[in-house]
Amino acid sequence: MIEYGFQTDQLYSASFGVRVIDSYPVIQYGSPSYTQTSIPGRRGTLTESDGTYSDTIISMDCDITLIDEVSVDLQYQRFITLLMQSKKLILEGMETRYFQIKKVEVSDYERYSDISIEFSLTFTCDPGVYLLSGDFFESVSNNQIINIYSMCEPVYRIEGTGSCTLTINDKELKCNVDGTIYIDTEKQEVVLESGQLSNTLATGDFDDLYLKTGINSVSITPGFALKVKPRWRWLHP
Repeated sequence: MIEYGFQTDQLYSASFGVRVIDSYPVIQYGSPSYTQTSIPGRRGTLTESDGTYSDTIISMDCDITLIDEVSVDLQYQRFITLLMQSKKLILEGMETRYFQIKKVEVSDYERYSDISIEFSLTFTCDPGVYLLSGDFFESVSNNQIINIYSMCEPVYRIEGTGSCTLTINDKELKCNVDGTIYIDTEKQEVVLESGQLSNTLATGDFDDLYLKTGINSVSITPGFALKVKPRWRWLHP
């Protein structure tokens, strides 16, 4: 029987004696949503994507085996506690990519002995799969960013003092900077280095700062330093 493992930003499954049993986790990728409109005189319907995606659902059957001096129940409780705090899921065989967790559902467990428990996990995740390589801040070269993946929602880091304009593909966001700020287009937030939320510092549309597939032009007012965490992702077509 082939056994699989996984990890999150909080734990390694093997460290808790947890393994995925019977088969590889089932991944149901989120898919685009469409609207269909009937138009008199037109054959069939007018079908258009509305720009949204359904969630990605990942399910797996697991067991946990006692690996230290405590009871398997306590070992299971410790595992579940950390799992519920997890935000990223990395599956064995997909170590360069991760799924962004929204919630985790855990089935009732079945005890087969004093050292073994079986249970099922269902992860509801954001649509698509993210690349770990996109989780680092990088400088912008030649005033452009090339995106070979799907449209992504980056984080911009700006350093400097005064008023500046960040321009992405001819769309502008104006902001006031005194030190360092972070513009998170996924969360639609402007955050100070201290972690304080300060959306009033910026004027513009966060959606305009997304990175489309292909070549993206990027510029910022001279005198300010810009770095980008692209958060590369692939969305199921």
